[in-house]
Amino acid sequence: MKAALFSILKNVLILAVLVVTSVYIFSVYIRRNEFMLLFYILGCLYLLAGLFETNSYRAMTRRMPDVFVYVTDAAVTRSVIKIFLFLVVGIVLCISGSIIRYMSYICFLRAAMELINLCYKLAAGAMSIGIDGREITVLSGKLERVYAIDLKQVHYRHGLLYLVKQNGKTVTIRMDMMRRKEAFDACVRKWAAANRVEVVSEP
Repeated sequence: MKAALFSILKNVLILAVLVVTSVYIFSVYIRRNEFMLLFYILGCLYLLAGLFETNSYRAMTRRMPDVFVYVTDAAVTRSVIKIFLFLVVGIVLCISGSIIRYMSYICFLRAAMELINLCYKLAAGAMSIGIDGREITVLSGKLERVYAIDLKQVHYRHGLLYLVKQNGKTVTIRMDMMRRKEAFDACVRKWAAANRVEVVSEP
């Protein structure tokens, strides 16, 4: 619930930044000093909202009895690409020499958000998998919650763990990315047995 509220607040703040920047560029109602002050205030609030959102998601797995750090190449690469793209677009806008160069501030702000969030996730172990009585929560690139009642089977194949749902959808976990692979494997099998979920193992 808190994570959703912080997510909404974050989106409202970045929209406010966009509106303030647009008003400054296309009108005479805001002077440069006023624009910079508003941008810094809204920008800092935006970064804080993003951090609180990430921390709220992290708390969802941390309160579970069994938690395992799960950092995937895909999640890290996705964040790095976003940072790179926002920086490139920001630099292009910044050196354009036109009034729209102020839009580059928004790109740099988004890049800062991605960088700060990535560093926080890696440092605080926010990318993780939490296992509770009837639920497995995967928090890597996105939040995925899997309930035992919705599962058809737990399928091991080629170093991957597939949580196969009754509706045919699958949540994939890369076992080679688990820092405590053996402990995680034992915990999943114990969880599956307790919830009477079929476990299928292939070489």
